[in-house]
Amino acid sequence: MNRIKSIPLIAAAFFLLTACSEFQYYSTTGFAPVTSKGYGADYWLEQMHEIRTMTPEQRLVAYELWEQDYIKNADTNNSIKLALLLATGHESIRNQERAREILNGIDPEPDNHSDQEFIKLLLQFIDEQLQAEATINDLKALTRKKNRQIKELEEQQQALTNIEQNIQQRENQPETGNVDQ
Repeated sequence: MNRIKSIPLIAAAFFLLTACSEFQYYSTTGFAPVTSKGYGADYWLEQMHEIRTMTPEQRLVAYELWEQDYIKNADTNNSIKLALLLATGHESIRNQERAREILNGIDPEPDNHSDQEFIKLLLQFIDEQLQAEATINDLKALTRKKNRQIKELEEQQQALTNIEQNIQQRENQPETGNVDQ
């Protein structure tokens, strides 16, 4: 009788152990896979990950396709997708000013709170990139100006050195004339 009572217990333990065998081990090396439910920031982060893994040629093709989608229907999804590509894509297609214009032109504001927050973060990212680019351009202009000043000062220094050498040569030359008198 004890054996009959223990059969359901053994069967339950067997099912429990076989259910645990379905767990898979994930390695901690490398990047974690990005998964998405198909909407919100998760979806857009997945899109960003895909953009970053594309070759420059694939990005160019994606840009052309997404631009056409945006022209046909400038809804929230097409706008965010194109702005994301323009903001984070390869240098050949990157246009952060246009990405900002597209994001600012989204009307009405998305219903999904996650999309709203993602747009705010993307705008903040774009603003920081534009500010950094402006700072870099200012520093490059300042560097060109300073290099020009350095070159002028070097030329002045060389001219003064030449004058000094000429004066020294005149002082070192013996006087020509009648020394015998």
